[in-house]
Amino acid sequence: MLRAKCVLGIVAFIFCVCVSNGFCEEQGTAGKPSQAQPAAAEPSGMELLSELLKAKGVISPEEAAALKAKSTGAESNESIKVLVELLKNKGLVSEGEAERLNQALAKKPTPEQAAAKAILVVPRDQEYVQKITENVKSEVKKDIHDQVQTEVADQGFLQSQLAANLPDWLPKLQFSGDARLRFEPVFYPSSNGHVQDPNNPPNLLNTTKDTNAEYLRFRLKVEAPINDQWTVGVRLASGNQTNPGSDNSIMGDYFIKDGFLLDQAYLRYRPVTDLNIWAGRIPNPWFYTDLIWANDLNFEGVAASYKRDINSELTGYLTAGAFPLQSMAQITNITPAQQKWLLGAQAVGEYKPDKDYSVRLGVAFYDYERITGVENPTSQFIYDWTAPLYMQKGNTVFNIEGNQSPLTYKNGLAAQFRDLDILGVWDVACWDPIHVVLSGDYIKNVAFDAQKVSALSGRPVQDMQDYAYRAGLLVGYPAPRKFLQWNLFVYYKYVGTDSVVDAFDDQDFALGGTNAKGWILGAELGLAKNVWLTARWFTSDQISPFQNSTGPFSVDVFELDTNAAF
Repeated sequence: MLRAKCVLGIVAFIFCVCVSNGFCEEQGTAGKPSQAQPAAAEPSGMELLSELLKAKGVISPEEAAALKAKSTGAESNESIKVLVELLKNKGLVSEGEAERLNQALAKKPTPEQAAAKAILVVPRDQEYVQKITENVKSEVKKDIHDQVQTEVADQGFLQSQLAANLPDWLPKLQFSGDARLRFEPVFYPSSNGHVQDPNNPPNLLNTTKDTNAEYLRFRLKVEAPINDQWTVGVRLASGNQTNPGSDNSIMGDYFIKDGFLLDQAYLRYRPVTDLNIWAGRIPNPWFYTDLIWANDLNFEGVAASYKRDINSELTGYLTAGAFPLQSMAQITNITPAQQKWLLGAQAVGEYKPDKDYSVRLGVAFYDYERITGVENPTSQFIYDWTAPLYMQKGNTVFNIEGNQSPLTYKNGLAAQFRDLDILGVWDVACWDPIHVVLSGDYIKNVAFDAQKVSALSGRPVQDMQDYAYRAGLLVGYPAPRKFLQWNLFVYYKYVGTDSVVDAFDDQDFALGGTNAKGWILGAELGLAKNVWLTARWFTSDQISPFQNSTGPFSVDVFELDTNAAF
């Protein structure tokens, strides 16, 4: 409708310009009788044009009638042709329609023929013509303004009606996600021996052949607040269903499509402002480093966290959680009391006297219930369920199949795990935005019994360690997310054989697992808003000989990541 008003305005305006050249007046010759009039008047060019626009639906029948009423029939053919050309360029009439209209105009009488009929064009008062022109322009502008106001009001009404019929939580949906592309060359020294794969004994891990690999990681998350207290969250991620600590998907598999997995799916309940209760497949609730938990690891179960501002400078945090590790629902002769669990609790204090520095200290205790393997009786497999569903390498293991015939292998953990974790971060921001961040983490497996583990596995006591530590320094922007923001970092890690459960710790240093010590050097650089590069070099050596190995194990890993997040 707005377009029709605009077209009508254009036509009316050009019509006024045409009339301003003169008015048609029919005069008889002095002393001669008037000429006889034809029975039917021939349609003028403006009438032909108005009929075409009405037929195409550009203007309404009422607007066409009004345009005809304003037409005097004195508009020149050339003026009408100019108007037709303008409408064709605007896409309001087709090229064929414009051509047919121009042909019809060509058949109209020429000025000489009009003169023969004693039709004389005489000038009129210019002020009168200008007044008519201004009146038409004012009327068109008013019509267009009124139409725009009506359409805007209608649109606002529709939007308000739509919003009124939507659930109140829908506009509150929060989307986030990230993407990472990784190039990872791995270098093994020629002096490496062979190391048994604990997941698939007696198969061997690759410890001698250098490799290059390309990985991608994509994650998409949405959180939907149901009301003021309840929120549901879902995150999909690349990866695979056998590795709990990595969302990487390897490239170079003949373009076979990769899938999205349910990485997170949870309900969060917030009965009061500072208390959050999570249930389902939840994000990592702990204050932690990758010494104990892989960065991509999520937890399944229930957790609660509470924050308390003790004073203006000191804040306290309490977190507790219970997580089933292996369901026994489909295993016969197993009671719920035998199910494997992870129970944890943590207290954290954060001291921030001003914006120039802050200190965060945490103490956590993680208790793994019934994850130690149990040897099967001869010719029976009733304790196969005691083997872990996933391992990396480094923990002390033993074959729970015992002396079966024929000889079979299934590794179970030889040690119990109850980890005491003490960690801290000191962030100095005196040179803001440049920070100097010092961090440290120490873990002790207080349930480790070296003599018992050695008797069960046959591993010498001196080849086992029950502690781990990590210390590091970062200089620069803590999280470079803008162009040319940067940081540099260096860390040293020592991860004893039975300090932590190797299934869940970092999968980059030493290619995952425990029984490794070495350095991590790296840098980050912002490429654009929320796009950055990360480069890391990992160099590591074994602490003690691996079980069932034929020599030492060392490895160097380089990772170059291109990251984007929203």
